[in-house]
Amino acid sequence: MKGLATFVITAATWAATTVAAIALDYTDYTGIATTQVQVVNVYGQIVGQPVFQTEVSVRVGERQEGGGQVEYNPFNLTINPSLAYSNAYGAISIASAFLSTAPTAGPLLVQYWTIAYDQATGATNATLTNPANELAFSSNLINVPTEIAPNTVEPFSLAMAQGTVLSGVINPNTVDITITGNTLDAAHPFITRIQANATNQ
Repeated sequence: MKGLATFVITAATWAATTVAAIALDYTDYTGIATTQVQVVNVYGQIVGQPVFQTEVSVRVGERQEGGGQVEYNPFNLTINPSLAYSNAYGAISIASAFLSTAPTAGPLLVQYWTIAYDQATGATNATLTNPANELAFSSNLINVPTEIAPNTVEPFSLAMAQGTVLSGVINPNTVDITITGNTLDAAHPFITRIQANATNQ
């Protein structure tokens, strides 16, 4: 990719679905993430807000537990790009909590997001309250086109900033959520919409 020309990939049209209570054992979903992110050139000047579309996997599962702690959210939420899109522009990865089992420090449960969930409607609202960027296993990232030299652009995984929010609906059949925030350097505000269907129903 030469330069930082803006381009848009149109998101697929998804059918509306019935809202229901979520099963909290685990549910896997696959779908599409459509991400708009601000990019800057090597001089720090804003040059565009391209929109990218990536394949994504979502998992709602058991709360993480370890190191004498239990995740305080109603469930554990992870979002990751599919393997083919792991290094793609606009790809995001999210974990509501992560259990590190490093042998030197022992089990350490890091809780990143605070999630509020209405089981009757599927309404989901969450805030990234603890990015834990000082740790070696940051888990909330977005791939941003980054100009490392004039006209030379590479995807760099940048940490999401505290205060990034997630809202929408998660039910046993579908996920339709929007994530809005910025990167840790405050230079790349972004918005991502994820629409996915359950694969293990």
